Amino acid sequence: MSRFTGDLQIIEQTMWAELDATLQLGGFALVSIVLSVAFQGGLLALPAVLMVGYLCFVMDATGRSSREVKRMANNAVSPILSALTELRNGAPMIRAMQLEEYFGSRQRALIEEWAGLSFHQKALNSWGLVQASYSALLSLGVALYLIATRDEHSPALVALAITYAYVVPYYISIVAQLYIACVTSLTALERLLEFLHLPQEAARTKPTDPAAGDAIWPAAGRVEFRDVCVRYRPGLPLVLDRVSFCLAARERAGIVGRTGAGKSTLMIALFRIVEPMGGSISIDGVNLLDLGLARARQATTIIPQDPILYKGTVAHNLDPFGDATAERHRDVVTRARLPSSMLDVEVQNGGANISAGERQLICFARALLHPRRLLVLDEATSNLDGASDEAIQTLLRSEFKKTTLLTIAHRLGTVIDYTSIIVMGGGKVLEHGPPAELLDQPDGVLASLARALGPTEFAALRERALDGTQGHEICAAAATAADVDDVEPTVPTDVALRIVNEVR
Repeated sequence: MSRFTGDLQIIEQTMWAELDATLQLGGFALVSIVLSVAFQGGLLALPAVLMVGYLCFVMDATGRSSREVKRMANNAVSPILSALTELRNGAPMIRAMQLEEYFGSRQRALIEEWAGLSFHQKALNSWGLVQASYSALLSLGVALYLIATRDEHSPALVALAITYAYVVPYYISIVAQLYIACVTSLTALERLLEFLHLPQEAARTKPTDPAAGDAIWPAAGRVEFRDVCVRYRPGLPLVLDRVSFCLAARERAGIVGRTGAGKSTLMIALFRIVEPMGGSISIDGVNLLDLGLARARQATTIIPQDPILYKGTVAHNLDPFGDATAERHRDVVTRARLPSSMLDVEVQNGGANISAGERQLICFARALLHPRRLLVLDEATSNLDGASDEAIQTLLRSEFKKTTLLTIAHRLGTVIDYTSIIVMGGGKVLEHGPPAELLDQPDGVLASLARALGPTEFAALRERALDGTQGHEICAAAATAADVDDVEPTVPTDVALRIVNEVR
């Protein structure tokens, strides 16, 4: 943040003014010295060379030292701003845990570090000005010498030399001050130029990309990870280690695992926020790594854990580019179990005036407005209570029938009735299969996670998993018998039986 605020302001305003003043006053001082030496016939040549050489030495030493300290002071600003953001977002938790003293002392330490560096930088600038003012002593010596030998020189030339002996050091000291300030300001330019050397993302578009409105791809939503390896930086361990699994079209898969297992990294790799080091990620047989970033990301919709809402109306948050009609807005809001009157509600920053459940439903309405064959939920219901979670699961079953669903969940109950569950651990796929089968494995990872919730909860989860498995099998048989492709694969058993009866 400091680079695009303070540093950018220095480059656009301060640095150019300092550079302009340095060139003007420096040129004036240099011309004055040359003319003085020329008119005096070389009388002031040696003092002028000594004065200029001394000032160049002082400006170079002070400029380099001040620039390094200024760079350190600029870098010390970013931790202060980051800590302020943390304090603002986590103020309720800090008060609840009574950690005000800890965070206050940490903030004071960061500010003291920045203040100490800023003080030393200003002290170096003052030292350079004091050293530059010593050139006045040489000018004073020259003036006294001319006064003592005034009978040997023309009075007019002596008066001119004495005048310049006092005026030129004054302008030179100002030039030294401006030069040091200008060199110090270059640290701001240096910090911004560092962004030119950052690793760049892959090309956003490629000539071979399918058209954005092309209904041919993705048509089904089949997802395949094959030997995918991901690490966040060179030298760090792999966070995904040869991950492989395949999801059929319209399959509903849950991803579970302990903290740090690599669940969210799967989504990061799917959207190519971090490029995989090896392997392939395919949707309907097309390797996403061979596409431009824009087209690869347009194939998938994600609903994050923290809903992203902007200041403006709910309608603007649903369709910021105005691609859909007002009737379409009302339709998706109604399907998302929200009142149509909510479209005109003004959203505050971050959606502070809207409940957590409504914020998530707005994100689901956004997904309905721009449907994709693959929908990713990154712990989208983790901040909701059980009733809200169940309402969203009902919404998923009813409104996303033709969508392949990939859900990261920290509650097993959220995904236990899905078609399959992927259990992650240590960046690897530990288990993958129907939840009922995984729960029946005595030494299985999913079974151990479920048993840790207690015997009652384990029995309830197993019953729901069995019901879900029966529903999947019945719906698959119904779809085959009726030769249709829009039968919901994840529905309660009673609904599935009703579908079979209707088909018969």
